Amino acid sequence: MHICFGGNIANSPRAGTIPVLSRLKAHLDTITNDALLYVVDERGRSFGQREEAFSKEFRAALNRAGLCDLHYHGLRHTAATALANAGCPAHYIMSITGHRTLAMVQRYTKRADQKRNARAAMAMIDRMSSTGTSGHAFKRPASA
Repeated sequence: MHICFGGNIANSPRAGTIPVLSRLKAHLDTITNDALLYVVDERGRSFGQREEAFSKEFRAALNRAGLCDLHYHGLRHTAATALANAGCPAHYIMSITGHRTLAMVQRYTKRADQKRNARAAMAMIDRMSSTGTSGHAFKRPASA
């Protein structure tokens, strides 16, 4: 099971497919419908290529839920951040989020890499202190 995006896949540089997460697939499998599943508005009409219409409906749903500080575009940011924090390489993230440049995705991977590297560095210090070795990373040069 996967999600298709970008309309005519052959002609759109941002088109593609994304596998569905297992938790979502498990939920969708409970729906007894063999037809294609579309995101629809409150009247049951497919959004199709009308991203702006979906964005408006999403905004209205957020407002009704009292989540006025959240935004539709935030979903992409959240996905990129979660993928980077999970350790996904930049090109994996690009295949999910549709970012076109490595520079844009590196905004997410750089933050995640810094956090991961800082945790690893502190874990090294913790291991050194628990084994009784010097807590100093560098030895001072001997006096002349």
